[in-house]
Amino acid sequence: MTLPFVQGTRGGQIAPRIARISMVIVTALAVILADALSPGRAAAHAALESSNPVSGDVLATVPESISVTYTEPLEQSYSRMALHDSQGNQVEGVSLGFGDDGYTMVLDVPSGLPNGTYSVLWRTLSTADGHTAQNYLAFTIGSNADIVPIVIPGSASAGDSAPQWAKTSSRWAALVGAMVLIASWPIWSTVIRPVLGPVRNESAPIVRAMRRFVLGAVIAAIAGSLYALAVQAWSLPEGTFFDRIINTLGQTRYGYLWLARLGLIVRLGLVLAASGWWFMKRRQVEGVIAWTLAAAVALPFSLIAHASAQPSGRTFAIVADAAHLLASSVWVGGITILVAVVLPGVRRMTPEGRRSFLRRLLPQFSTMALICMAIMGLTGFYAGWLNVGNWTALTTTTYGRALIVKLGLLILILGLAGINLLVIERKLHNPEANANAGPVWSQRLRWTVTIELVLVVILLAAVGQMTSLQPARDVVAEEARQIAIGLDAA
Repeated sequence: MTLPFVQGTRGGQIAPRIARISMVIVTALAVILADALSPGRAAAHAALESSNPVSGDVLATVPESISVTYTEPLEQSYSRMALHDSQGNQVEGVSLGFGDDGYTMVLDVPSGLPNGTYSVLWRTLSTADGHTAQNYLAFTIGSNADIVPIVIPGSASAGDSAPQWAKTSSRWAALVGAMVLIASWPIWSTVIRPVLGPVRNESAPIVRAMRRFVLGAVIAAIAGSLYALAVQAWSLPEGTFFDRIINTLGQTRYGYLWLARLGLIVRLGLVLAASGWWFMKRRQVEGVIAWTLAAAVALPFSLIAHASAQPSGRTFAIVADAAHLLASSVWVGGITILVAVVLPGVRRMTPEGRRSFLRRLLPQFSTMALICMAIMGLTGFYAGWLNVGNWTALTTTTYGRALIVKLGLLILILGLAGINLLVIERKLHNPEANANAGPVWSQRLRWTVTIELVLVVILLAAVGQMTSLQPARDVVAEEARQIAIGLDAA
């Protein structure tokens, strides 16, 4: 944090202190984050909700069929079930079907199976959030005397799936790229451009830097989406990597929404390239289209998020998730633009021009940030209620721990934002403070905003982890349904 209350400290002496303090904060948070985001148990999404027979059942006769219902709708091109004997060998003569509800798989079983314990290995791909899952259940034909430990089928492990770090980092990369791109035009048109008029003669570096920033944002958004596609395809079990990419794009809902996302990103980039960055009134049509496309980029993310998997109130949950992502994007992207575009640009201004510009800019940005935080608070509380719901789920699941980290980081970020709003902004408006301190308060602003950005990047890692995990409420409910049985590892 900055130390704005220390008087008489010269700008050159402040920077090292802030650097040391920021490094301590970031290091401590990185350790906490690493612990909170450790993989732990497998992250299932279209998880088992009910089955007939139930895992652990002892059946007197061979069942005609085995049905399993899952918590989310299934992608039929990927989802499968197979029957194995106690030695892990696959039983031949079974046939797989899907229920009309879209949530159920049914395995027709041949008659005449010998007594013994069997396992049903299943894998799923959710059409709601695009996540894969696999596990098994076991039952016995005969009597209690026929119960034997089973050999877990080798493919029941998650060895073919992408590791958790790849799932988290790919979703982080896709989010970061999209966020900075979504924020570019809203921040420029409502925060930066309206206050550049009085310093028009000194504004050229900021305009050029903003154009370069947008180009970088488009590249980052495309690269992040490509990485996310690669990791999603990695989770598929069959074919070459190229085949998995083609199958993901052509046969899954995730692929269709990914193509829509990429198309929106490219279109937004082209519109921004043609927009009037200085003479906005001359190209109002492009400006309206840019606003529309920026809002639309968030929708494919929300349509493949946890909100899309809600059994009731799905439409409202998706709208709330999209609003949360848009508000977060403008806030996160705005901080990024301040660090990457605005603050480097003001260094080239005269002292008077810099003070004049920052005095007008900071209230504009603070107003936008407060609006975004209000939206984020309301929609975030709603999402927390949907996905967590109780103290046990918050404190005992990986999803819940990631949410705790996110909230802790958010508190620190809001504290730094409060310093900017209540201390530094007032000092920049105070002519006497400006006369005595010179560029010190501008430098302090650069440091506080930079530390905010570092914390935001770490926060988004927690968000990336949360989007790749089963919601905490579902984990607790699933654990309550589990029944322990004897197992031998293959």
